[in-house]
Amino acid sequence: MQLAWYRKYRPQTFSEVVGQAHIKTTLLNQIKAGSFGHAYLFAGPKGTGKTSIARILARTVNCLDTNSPAGEGEACGKCAMCQAFDHGQMLDLIEIDAASNTGVDNIRDLIDKIALAPTMGRFKIYVIDEAHMLSKAAFNALLKTLEEPPAHAIFVLATTEPQKFPATIVSRCQRFDFHYLTVSEVADWLKTVAVKEQVKLADAAAELLAQEAGGSMRDAIALLEQAAAAGGEITKDQLTSWLGLVDWTTVYQLMQKVLAGETKAATAQLAQIYQDGYDLHRLAIAWIALVRQILTVKLGNASELGLSADRERQLGPLAEQLTLGEIAWLLEDLMQAATDIKTAAVVQLPLELVIVRAVHQLASAGHNNDNDQPPSSNMTQPPVSNKTGDPKDAVENWPRVVSAVRETHPTLAALLGQAHVDQQSNKLRATFGLPFHKEMVEQPANRQVVMGALQRLGWECTIECVVDAKPATPKGVAVEEVLQVFGQV
Repeated sequence: MQLAWYRKYRPQTFSEVVGQAHIKTTLLNQIKAGSFGHAYLFAGPKGTGKTSIARILARTVNCLDTNSPAGEGEACGKCAMCQAFDHGQMLDLIEIDAASNTGVDNIRDLIDKIALAPTMGRFKIYVIDEAHMLSKAAFNALLKTLEEPPAHAIFVLATTEPQKFPATIVSRCQRFDFHYLTVSEVADWLKTVAVKEQVKLADAAAELLAQEAGGSMRDAIALLEQAAAAGGEITKDQLTSWLGLVDWTTVYQLMQKVLAGETKAATAQLAQIYQDGYDLHRLAIAWIALVRQILTVKLGNASELGLSADRERQLGPLAEQLTLGEIAWLLEDLMQAATDIKTAAVVQLPLELVIVRAVHQLASAGHNNDNDQPPSSNMTQPPVSNKTGDPKDAVENWPRVVSAVRETHPTLAALLGQAHVDQQSNKLRATFGLPFHKEMVEQPANRQVVMGALQRLGWECTIECVVDAKPATPKGVAVEEVLQVFGQV
């Protein structure tokens, strides 16, 4: 059976590892000084080299000639130990999958055998993958061994979720945090693999595969192997169709239509994308990535995402049309839509609502001339342009205030929705039926939230809270919402 490419091209030395320079340098220095630790915690996202570096560490500490011309501190690749590793015959490398060996009995069996001397090399290396899956009892059983292991034993705990580790375990390990690989790092290595496999890979296609892998080298190589199976040259257009991806230019054009207030044209383009068989969840992700790029351009941090000068020039006009607040609520709405798409009865609907709400919100903020009046959204309302100190307007629009508060403080919004609000002289008066409700709203932090919502919506007025055991019972926000749905009785 043919070996998968991500295994075939797994690095064998530190110099072959892509990225993670901070980890490679530290480990090489420890090996050269002969002062490496007895327990390591490798934490980071999937596919970033945790297990690979653990295996390289095991190979290097057992190498018989680390001062060879292969490189200072690197394994020579020629001695008996290196050859045993290369052919999978090294008995002193014990790899354990914690996902299927979670119990305390598995760890006790390991502890019973750890006292035995190495069979071939100088050290026995235990690599426990997905170590966060170990049970609490298993961690407790491992604790003493990690604290005082035999001189010939080295532990490497690899995990994608370090927050699940007990503090007592973490404190006994040298922790190394692995980073996502950059698009350029992944793309360059994909080109190298393609050359070795005699596959024609276009530069744009390599970049697209790297972006789709999301910083995971293993995922990127697996995608490349799948694409190569189709035969012929791998181009960006072929990948776009095969992976169900929407081209950046298409998402850019969709964003332009939204900013221009062209609701009909934007929804028509969305419908065409769906009819062409593209995955709308991927479209939502691509749209989020585009708006994030706009955000970085707006903040002057385009270099953080590695945007080209040409791409930055294209995004500049879009960034100028949006405020930071508008970019924020558009990102929030898109992220919610990306979640809703998975369970939506009509898969196009979440993104159609994003378009309609975004056009409406931007129109009310003066960005376009859309005259439609779509239903109100859960997005944070942008500030109105004319501020006023007249509490009467705030009274009439109290449901908007409650909705704005609900975005971040739903419990507080529930209390405000039960209040009867009227104008008292030059301020708002909120009447509550229970003293407890009044006291909650009057807490300094909660009062600041309410005042902030009023100011964002354009009303610079104060609010007074009172208690009335038998307050008037107006149509509160919740009642209004019910009546809108079911009608008057």
